[in-house]
Amino acid sequence: MQVSCLAPETSPSAVCLFFFAPCPSVPAPSSSPLPSRSRWLLLVLCWGTIGLASLWAMREEFDLWRTYFTWAAVRYAIFFNRWPVFGLSLCLGLTVTTLIDYGRHYFCGQQPDRLHKP
Repeated sequence: MQVSCLAPETSPSAVCLFFFAPCPSVPAPSSSPLPSRSRWLLLVLCWGTIGLASLWAMREEFDLWRTYFTWAAVRYAIFFNRWPVFGLSLCLGLTVTTLIDYGRHYFCGQQPDRLHKP
């Protein structure tokens, strides 16, 4: 398993190029694909239910933004559509955390489900 680090893998000061996380000296044992599949399934279900419902609830705001885009209109939409904004924030947050975990796996060779376990 190749690990892209600033220093050799045997060095105690080896730092991964992605988020400056320490590189593993020993590759993590491969885990079951179940947590990986369940995370992607949760993400798809979240976007398929909460994300689409939130986008549908804000469709009038998007029409307004296409006609007259101002930051005041964005602030108005956030303030008066709190539940749809909360739903979109939840979906975006889950998407970003999933991509960061799998980016660390790709760049540092760490298993995403075993990042913080000893």
